Parts: sequence; C-alpha cells; structure tokens
Amino acid sequence: MSLHRTTEPNARSALTGLNAGISKHASPPARADAATNAHCLSTQARNLFERLSLLAPDPVPDFVLLVPVPFAPDEDAHAGLDELIAHTLVTRDANSGTFRVRRPVYVAATEQRLFETLYWMIAAFAGDPMDKRCWPWLGRLVPHAEAVAARADKAGITEPTAQLVHLIAVLLHARSSTSVMMTH
Repeated sequence: MSLHRTTEPNARSALTGLNAGISKHASPPARADAATNAHCLSTQARNLFERLSLLAPDPVPDFVLLVPVPFAPDEDAHAGLDELIAHTLVTRDANSGTFRVRRPVYVAATEQRLFETLYWMIAAFAGDPMDKRCWPWLGRLVPHAEAVAARADKAGITEPTAQLVHLIAVLLHARSSTSVMMTH
C-alpha cells in the first residue's frame, strides 16, 4: 500500500486509484467487486475503511471501535463497520470479538487519515503498559500499532509516531522483563 499526499478534495481521486492497490493474485471479479463496493460507501464508512487499511492484516479487536477517533469524534464507527460488512469489505468473527479488512483490498489513504489513525491507536493504548491487567487488550493492538507507526515513519511523520512507538516499546519491555523474571 502506498501513502499518497492528497488534500480533502482529492481524497475521492485517491480512492479512485483503489484498483492499483489491489493484489494481482485476486481474481478479476473480486478486484472489480472491491472497487465497486468501496466507491458506494458513505463518507463515514470510507474514512473508517481508509483507517482500517492502515492497520496490520491481523484481526482487529472490536473494542477499537469504542475509542473515538481524534479529529473525527462524531463519526459512528459501528455504523461505518456495519456498512463495510454489508459491502463485503470487512468480515466479522463474533466468536473472537474481532473483524478483518478483506484482503487483498487496499486503499490509498490520505495523510489526514494516517494522522487520525496514529492518534486513534495512541488513544486505544489506554491503560498502563506496565500493568499486567492491561496486557490482554494492549497486546492485541501491537501488530496494528506497529503497522501504523511503520507507515507514518516511512511518510516522515515523527511526533505522534514516536509517541506510539514509545507505548509499544514500554509494553513489550514490561512483558519481556516479567517473562525473564518468571524463568529465574
């Protein structure tokens, strides 16, 4: 996936390039369906889809939807997710409390969406990474936070990226320190 610098008026044209970001391994009907479905989305669902496309391909825990997106607090993430599911762009696994962006669907996210997603992951990292009681849900965010941080670093975004990387590092260090102490 590539990050294109676009302004808000150009966001639609960035999404128009969806076919370019879809894997060559998907069958032609799958590529066409994904592009068609993405173009039929409301603004709210399209914004969520762009943010989710910046995350890792791992299952996304449902609780992330409870975290308001900084700079877009009025967006209803649950309604957006329902719309993405209806358009078969996202699948939900109710048993595990997770959902996945249908791969190989990728979108070109705007820099604004990357900033929003960075701050969204920082907000989702609620709790103390040093507190073992927080590890079950923080650990589920690590692959997504790492993916967003890597994309932001590649785009040259330093400040919120450093904050997110710090949160990840504190969590991983705390978990590894505890496991080393347990083995001795």
